[in-house]
Amino acid sequence: MDTISALLTKERIDAQLLGVQSLRNITNPAMTKRSVSFEAAKLVLGGCNDQSPHCNISTIFVSLLLNFNRAEEGRDDELNDDTVFQNHLEKLHNHTLAILGNTLCVLTMERQCLFEITQCQKWLSSEALVSLLVTDLKNADTEHHNAFLAANALYYLIRSSSEAYDRAVDLGAPHAARLAQAVGREKHMALARESQRVLGALMAESGV
Repeated sequence: MDTISALLTKERIDAQLLGVQSLRNITNPAMTKRSVSFEAAKLVLGGCNDQSPHCNISTIFVSLLLNFNRAEEGRDDELNDDTVFQNHLEKLHNHTLAILGNTLCVLTMERQCLFEITQCQKWLSSEALVSLLVTDLKNADTEHHNAFLAANALYYLIRSSSEAYDRAVDLGAPHAARLAQAVGREKHMALARESQRVLGALMAESGV
C-alpha cells in the first residue's frame, strides 16, 4: 500500500493511473487473497483507523472518482485536443468505477461492516456519486463497459444504503437501468445482466 499511496499523491496523471490500476487489482478478490482485498476495500471506502498511514488513499480515490466530470469540463482548448490526456482521464474513470464495485462487493462478506461504512461515509450516498453512476448508465450506448461497471457498483450501493437507494430512484435509476439493459442485450451481455440486477434490487427495495 505504500507504493500505491505514493503513486496516488503524485501530480502526474500517469503516476495516478498506475496507482489506481494497482488499487483495482488489490481490491479484486479474484486477483489477490480475500483477506487482503477486504482490508484494502475498507481502506478505500474510508473505513480505516484515522491513524493509519494510508488513510490518504481514500481521500484521493474519492476525489478522482467524483471529480471526473469536473476534470473534463475544466480542461482548456489545448488540452481538449490532447488525446493522450483524454485517454488517461477515461482510464482513470474506468478504474475508479471498477474499484468502487470491487470494494462494495468484497465488503458484502461482512454486511455490518459495509453498513457502518455507508452510514459514516456520506459521500457513498451523495448526489454526486449516485448521479455519476446513473449518468454512466444513461451513456451505455456509447460507453458500454463503463455502464457495466457503474451498474455493478450501483447494485451493491442501493442494497447497502437506503439513502443511496432513495437518491437513485429520484435521479431516474430505474429508467437508466432499463435503457442500459436494452443496449446490453444488443451489444454487451454482461451489461444486460448487471442492469437486470439493478432493476431487481430497485424493485425488491420498493416492495414491488
